[in-house]
Amino acid sequence: MIPFAFHAVGNGTQIHRDLARSGPRCVRVADDTVEQASAPLRIMHGYLGQTRALTPAGKTLGLPVAERLFG
Repeated sequence: MIPFAFHAVGNGTQIHRDLARSGPRCVRVADDTVEQASAPLRIMHGYLGQTRALTPAGKTLGLPVAERLFG
């Protein structure tokens, strides 16, 4: 379930990042900056990068989002 959550929240964070780049009005969403909103994802990304328990479906969901968010 963690890769599914990472995928969902990661896509939301990407939308937030795109909005923040569009102008100062959208820098904060729900009182968080993009950096603040992505902090939990960085933690999840670290765990997902270390585990050997990811299924192929988990990798398919998590890795592309992680690449777009963290390079």
